Amino acid sequence: MKFLPEGCESVPGSGHSLLYRPPESILSGDYAVVGDVYQVGLLLYQLLGGFLPYEEAPWLSESQRQYYAAISDSFERRRYVDEILKTKITSGALVSLGSLPAWVHPHLHKIISKATKSDPSRRFNSASEFLTKLRSVTLHLPNWEIVDGVPILRRRRVFRVLQLNGNGHFVAEKQQPSGWRRVTKIPPDRLRMLFAPLMQPSEP
Repeated sequence: MKFLPEGCESVPGSGHSLLYRPPESILSGDYAVVGDVYQVGLLLYQLLGGFLPYEEAPWLSESQRQYYAAISDSFERRRYVDEILKTKITSGALVSLGSLPAWVHPHLHKIISKATKSDPSRRFNSASEFLTKLRSVTLHLPNWEIVDGVPILRRRRVFRVLQLNGNGHFVAEKQQPSGWRRVTKIPPDRLRMLFAPLMQPSEP
């Protein structure tokens, strides 16, 4: 934890937890409020399923892996990977929005993108601005929950998504007084893309 003395806009940054360090902390050694915004944006990206592995190998290209494997000293290996990570962080290449699951709404992509800009001046100016934007977006997003392996949406009506016989065929249904009725407006391929990673095989 860092405290900003009165009248100061930044303090010397910590050298720990490289993966979560803001770009400006790497470039100048300073840490400011917008650094908090960056880190919270990174955590949001990670919590939603974005690619952010703790292992070293996934960050390396094939040629980098070959070079890495030829390094015998563990300290030198770590330093080599750290330099690669620093380049990714400072160039804005650490966050890959394309790695987010298909069900993450594009509005959330935009929020994460703004919060994790490599240029601090392009981020949200404060945590409150970040939170206000996040709330304004999430209030209007569908609120799905998983009940016994089945995605359920509760609005004015209740909807569910089923995988029939575990064979990859997905259907959406809405609840009516007489029972569940098939929703035909949503293409099965769209349902599969959105919900297959969430579900266990279920029977209607």
